[in-house]
Parts: sequence; structure tokens; C-alpha cells
Amino acid sequence: MPRLFHAKIQFQSWILLIAVFIVFAYSAWHKQPIILLLSLMLLIVMIDRMIHTTYTITSTDIIIHTGKFSKDKTIPLQDLLRVEKISGIRLFGKAFNTFLLLTYQANGEEKSQAIIPQNEDEFVKCLQKRKQK
Repeated sequence: MPRLFHAKIQFQSWILLIAVFIVFAYSAWHKQPIILLLSLMLLIVMIDRMIHTTYTITSTDIIIHTGKFSKDKTIPLQDLLRVEKISGIRLFGKAFNTFLLLTYQANGEEKSQAIIPQNEDEFVKCLQKRKQK
């Protein structure tokens, strides 16, 4: 049975979303249609990616779905080499953003994919269970 994990929305994503919204509001107020259109399209894509990014672990694959406007990525579990928990900037001994780095074999070379599931520990446990089967 497939297991679905939603993506965690990080602090810097919220800051970027607010900044783009400010540009959108400014361009609407000052009647600048090109900037208005570009910022609106960027807002739509950003919100879509923030809301609809999911990671599905099936019995044979990891499927990374990053929204309606992009193509899904599938990583076979048999090609998965390692999963590392990486922490970003640390401030006062606490990491504000962490992510998982999936390293896998594709076409004879190592590739990496960073993911940010909401419950990283549960994701890794589920991944280990499926890989053992």
C-alpha cells in the first residue's frame, strides 16, 4: 500500500511568497501590467508547489510530485544508495531548516535529490521497511 508524505513549507518559502506578493500589489497599485502578470504567474506556481508537493513511497518506487505544473519524478527503491539528513544554517545550535538528501544510481552515475517531508523520521523508517522487503 503506498504511503503519502506531504512537503514541509519552510520559513524562507514564506518570506519569498510575501516578497512576490508585495511586488504583485505594488505593480497593481501603480498599473504596471507586465510586472503584474509576471508576479501573478510566479505567485500561482509558488503556491501550487507549496501546497501540492508530495512524496509517495510505493513497494518499488519513490514518486516525487511537485505540483500540477511540473512532471513527476520516480526513483526506484532498488537504485537508492543512501539517505542523509542534512541541516542548513544553524543559529544558537539549532538548525532552522533540514532536508533529506536521496542519493541514487541512474544511468551508471550517482544523482541526488533533496526532499523536505513533514515527518522526516517517519519517512526514513517507511523507506527502510520498503527497501528491506
